[in-house]
Amino acid sequence: MEWEGGLETVRELLRQHGRQMTREMLLKNWPEGGKPHDTTLWRWLDRAAAAGFLIRHGPGSRYDPYRYSLPGVEAPWDKFDADLGTSWRAAARQLETILSEDAKFDRFLTAKPTQRRKK
Repeated sequence: MEWEGGLETVRELLRQHGRQMTREMLLKNWPEGGKPHDTTLWRWLDRAAAAGFLIRHGPGSRYDPYRYSLPGVEAPWDKFDADLGTSWRAAARQLETILSEDAKFDRFLTAKPTQRRKK
């Protein structure tokens, strides 16, 4: 895949998700067929940011990787986004499970103790 085609795919992913995305997030959401190697995508993103086609955010460290967005587009970011990738449905299901278990535990804690009958 050529740089121009890869850049167009990156731009489309950023438009679809409307959020800042890391290189890892972009790779996870890359359309089937023609997924670039991690190093290749890194080079494309570096070149696109240098040319002004993308905005690069963050320090680019191991624990806070670069995030990319489109110029002139409001693209929110939260550290939680990196953990979620962009699989919001999976995260929502996980959150529902946690809240459901939490509610059961709360009911257990607030339940009145049962009284024993005296014989």
